Amino acid sequence: MDVYSQRIIRHSVADKMKATNNIKAWQMAFKPRKTTNFRHGLIHHSERGGQCVSNGYVGLPERANVHISMCDQVYENAHIEEVNGLMKNQYLIYRQITNFAELIKESNRTVRTYNTQKPHSALGKLTPCAFEKHIKELEADKRPRLTIWTCNQLNYSNPNQWFIQF
Repeated sequence: MDVYSQRIIRHSVADKMKATNNIKAWQMAFKPRKTTNFRHGLIHHSERGGQCVSNGYVGLPERANVHISMCDQVYENAHIEEVNGLMKNQYLIYRQITNFAELIKESNRTVRTYNTQKPHSALGKLTPCAFEKHIKELEADKRPRLTIWTCNQLNYSNPNQWFIQF
């Protein structure tokens, strides 16, 4: 998820919590951005689960010059936890899912709906995809600012800095 635009860039559905799932999601996440080297302009935030701290996974952001941030407190991961809850409790719960293939299909449909049809008040009532289109038309200094706080009071407030969460 790109926290600035609230767009779910890519997602992966898996039946086990393994680092290979995170690696797959990481590799897919940058296709829409058409770059793999961010020159320290991206912060990757995640939890401290075993799949997120594995050597194979942590090496990916490091090779892409991405700053790694891992939460110490559960509420530091609030952006993605909110989206996970929304997906499960306001979309997927109402779908007739009886097997893993249907879960993948419905998850894909849910992400498309979230990105293209759900307006967000924080984005001026635009959908995440419409917001991204809108900000591309603005000069960098005219883009809305996003302030991100952590429990240790680090403040990230650069609209040209991407911040994603897994």
